[in-house]
Amino acid sequence: MILFAYYSGMSSSVASMTGGLVALAAAGGAGAAGAAIWRRDRDYLAGSLAVALDGPAEPLPRALRLGYAGLEIALRLDDGGDLRMTAGEPEPLFERAVLAPLAARLTGSTTGRVHRGSRESFQLLLHLAGGDPHEAYAELDELLGEYGRILTRAIEMRVTPGPVRVVLVGPGWPRDTIVEQDDRLVFLEYEPKAPADPRELAPLVTRSLAPLLGWDPREPWAELPAEARHILRSLVREAHADRRQIRFVDVPDRPRAVRQAFWRELHAAGADYIGGRDLAALSRFLRGPLPWAGRPHSHRANRPGYAPANAQ
Repeated sequence: MILFAYYSGMSSSVASMTGGLVALAAAGGAGAAGAAIWRRDRDYLAGSLAVALDGPAEPLPRALRLGYAGLEIALRLDDGGDLRMTAGEPEPLFERAVLAPLAARLTGSTTGRVHRGSRESFQLLLHLAGGDPHEAYAELDELLGEYGRILTRAIEMRVTPGPVRVVLVGPGWPRDTIVEQDDRLVFLEYEPKAPADPRELAPLVTRSLAPLLGWDPREPWAELPAEARHILRSLVREAHADRRQIRFVDVPDRPRAVRQAFWRELHAAGADYIGGRDLAALSRFLRGPLPWAGRPHSHRANRPGYAPANAQ
């Protein structure tokens, strides 16, 4: 903030000195503000995904303060042709609430990454919740082009990592249109029905967990049964063998003991991202003691030689 003060009768020498101090303050203001933001942030929380499909309206600031590695939100194309997040009243513009703040944060970054202490791209997972799919993607493609300097880019099969990676998830996006692009600023989630998709196009596998494991809400699990753990680890190994990252959705939110049991096994199995709507609870879990310590059946699965969580 630049303060301007004028005093009549001030000597020219004093005025010159004051002008110099003001200029110095202006030059250092942006850096000081950026440093203050960094100081308020928690340490980077690898593998964490803030799920904000149903709010809050502007989840990015809290996700960044807690050190989250990614953010999952839903967008819709409004009648005016703008992309808006599907939470809050009024629904915030996607550019104003997410893209512009990320770009501003990176402008003050000395590391070239959204979080200090991380070499990974910040994951931005986008669902399409409304509007014509082709029109919505055309708007998104144009909008992302304005922020291309901060985004991971793919030209044909050559991927150039950036501070932010955009992955389009869920149904609705015009997949064929995206596949045909030679120059892209977005990536797709891998679909088992499209096994030919290369990992340069579809680097992230998404699996629906609770139905897959046969979890019944009437039978709370304090621990996952052996068969469920085997299925979970097999899916992680399969994705990593294909050099893709993997995340699991539909983790039960209630009861909390069941949610903790699922999180423990996801972490132990080596899932690349663990998502949650309760950001504080997931942060406490991931920052707490090793969840498999002292649990003979839940030793952490061995990761392959590469580090899928570091894949761009």
